[in-house]
Amino acid sequence: MSTLVKKAIFTVIPLLFATVLVVSPAQAQMGFSAGYGFNILNQPSFEGATNEFDGNGGFNVGLFYNFPMGRVALQPGLSLRQSSLDWQLDEVNFSPLQGQIRVVEIPVDVRYRFPGEAFTPYVAAGPGFNFVHTAQHDMRLALDRPQGTTYFTSVNLGAGVEVPLEGLGMMLLPELRYSQALSGFLRESYMIRTVPFEADSSVRMSSLTLRLGIRFLTIR
Repeated sequence: MSTLVKKAIFTVIPLLFATVLVVSPAQAQMGFSAGYGFNILNQPSFEGATNEFDGNGGFNVGLFYNFPMGRVALQPGLSLRQSSLDWQLDEVNFSPLQGQIRVVEIPVDVRYRFPGEAFTPYVAAGPGFNFVHTAQHDMRLALDRPQGTTYFTSVNLGAGVEVPLEGLGMMLLPELRYSQALSGFLRESYMIRTVPFEADSSVRMSSLTLRLGIRFLTIR
């Protein structure tokens, strides 16, 4: 595990526990979200070969907890993103890897709510821990961890608006999110079907997502 990941984990986890202890349980709120996102991939330079990755869109669903502290709130979450990639290798004809990449995302957002009357706009930012899994044989050979599951870190930014549904006791949260990958998930050197590939950097997978959240439960 990289030093960056270790530092982030040992910083975030104690912060979460401290927040849960400080914030009254009656204030904690749970919700779920669903949306559609587009993968944004960098294109490393490969020596002596054509090796390109193009990102496609994918759906995502998730759960989150909201711990309010005035206008600021801490909101950790857990979501599953179905992703797909178009992978073009030199002299190797690959069909698009539709449905072959799944990403489990663990974002830890800090949210700030602006004053509002009927609607309340907000912004959010925080780190993300992302676990990539694939069962596709050739892709597994290129993963940073060839066992089939690897991880990368990210920084997440978001903006949205809270729309109260007072009659139903719910809150709608339409939100636009951008996730900037801080680390890659593929190795820089690997071999596919006896063909070696050497890149100058690892492929990083950022994303732009439009999602709708529903905050529906206050924990008592």
